[in-house]
Amino acid sequence: MGIQVDWQIIEEDELPITTEAPAVKPRDRPRLRWRLIVPLLLAVSLIVASAASALASLYRSRLGQAAEQVNLVAHLEAKAIATNDKISFMALQDAEDDAWRAAQSQHFARLEREGFSEFGWKAMGVAPRPGAISLEPGGARLDVMYHFSIAQPMPAGR
Repeated sequence: MGIQVDWQIIEEDELPITTEAPAVKPRDRPRLRWRLIVPLLLAVSLIVASAASALASLYRSRLGQAAEQVNLVAHLEAKAIATNDKISFMALQDAEDDAWRAAQSQHFARLEREGFSEFGWKAMGVAPRPGAISLEPGGARLDVMYHFSIAQPMPAGR
């Protein structure tokens, strides 16, 4: 007993044999995107950089204008203290702030007259020497060099 198979090839069953290669999609589109995106990003970054530079320049010029005015007032205040001219010094203080004016009037030239008596430092009678003036977040800072004699050292050698 054997199995016999009878088969035939029918033209409908045959697959057509082609020698053409399958079609490949062109890859030009992604490159085209990068060609557009890179110059666009460069242009945007150039605009942002120039705007930041313009703002920084404006900020520096405004700060310079304020610094000139602060330097002038600070030098006049230091000169009034050094010459013991309380009237000129008080004229330079904020007229709107009564508490500040009272505190400044009470402590005017205290360092030049007395020194730091609580630390044992006595004033030598030498006029203070004004130094650099700088703008800081809380206002202006004037560096002044004072001359003191140490009558008694601070406790613990400080």
